[in-house]
This record gives sequence, C-alpha cells and structure tokens, in this order.
Amino acid sequence: MGAKLATWRVSREMYADRRSPLWGSRLVLMVHDELVAELRADCTNRLHDAAERMAELMRQAMREVAPDLAGAIEAEPALSRVLSKESATVRDGTGRLMVWEPEEKEGGLISGTVTYFRSTGRSR
Repeated sequence: MGAKLATWRVSREMYADRRSPLWGSRLVLMVHDELVAELRADCTNRLHDAAERMAELMRQAMREVAPDLAGAIEAEPALSRVLSKESATVRDGTGRLMVWEPEEKEGGLISGTVTYFRSTGRSR
C-alpha cells in the first residue's frame, strides 16, 4: 500500500508540479520496495534535489500507512548512469549526492547516458 501511494505521489510531481525538482523526470520501474526513474540531468543540483525529493515522498507514504514503523523507515537514494542492482549511495564531503560509477569489468567500463535514480524503502 505504501509503495503504491509513493509511486502515485512521485508520478504526480513528475508530470503535474512544475515547481518540483522531479518535474520532467520519468518513472521507469517499480519493483517491490524500489522505484527507478530517469531524472533530468540538466544540472547536478537538480539531480540531487530530485533524488532526495523522491526518497522523501517514499518515506512519507510509508509512514502514513505504517505509523508504528515510522522510526525504522528508510529510503536511500542512489544516482547511476546505468541500471544496476549494485548501485549505491555516493555523497561528497558536503552530503550532496554524486553519481555512482560501476567498477571496470573485463570488457571495459559500462557506460550510459541516462541518469537513473534508485531508492529502496526499508524498515530496519
């Protein structure tokens, strides 16, 4: 229920709220407790703001449907140019999100042009 509510709210801001940092982004995938989106990459600050907003909407929705777990609800954003389950949250010294890069594989570095956001909602 919480994931559906979060998905609806995220989608609404992507398509209908021009003031949101999510506006113009596209939700690509929802799997269990995870949302994957293509974020507008026209500005590094926008990526950070959009990813953090998406994670906050996920936390809010889960707290509403499971208030008894409110203190344990997490949604940690990750930015990546490739869709990978290995992607992780990377932050600079000031706490701003940075794009996670995969390690080199035998065939060379995997590259992509679209920045994906992955946020996983969990209860501790």
